[in-house]
Amino acid sequence: MLLEAPQAPGRLGGESSGDDHFPGIEAVRDSLCRDAAGEVDVGAHRGVGHDAGRFQGADFAPAASFELLLRAYEVARLREIPVRVGTVLTSDTFYSDSADFWKKWARYGVLAVEMETAALYTIAAGFGAQAFSILTASDNLVSRTAATTEQRRRGYTAMIELGLEVAAS
Repeated sequence: MLLEAPQAPGRLGGESSGDDHFPGIEAVRDSLCRDAAGEVDVGAHRGVGHDAGRFQGADFAPAASFELLLRAYEVARLREIPVRVGTVLTSDTFYSDSADFWKKWARYGVLAVEMETAALYTIAAGFGAQAFSILTASDNLVSRTAATTEQRRRGYTAMIELGLEVAAS
């Protein structure tokens, strides 16, 4: 999920509504971007239920590998791929019962809501491995708009190429 305005996250993935107006990644701060791009995730906040047993109720703040994150950011800038770096909320609930659930998270700077990043980072940390998450926004929680098929294709292609370049370096 992507932020449309300074306090409004969007959803990553999901079904397209066919709407041609998609406030993309750069809309996080200025609501002006027109195309899906990418987000390189620093860390992930976990929703209720993630790893509760693993840490016996204690909080664990999983984070990206700084080396991979920095490389992804540098490659994105060189290739002129619009990118935002920050935290996301990992939730095991695809849709919330509350239409305003995102407001609390946005107030703390969370860029998006997705379903896997916290688990990826936690497992990588447990095995001493490096990990980072590149996310492409598709839907906006506030405006209720979604990327077109073509905007998704462009965004996903840029995300995949960025990930492959980082992996190869």
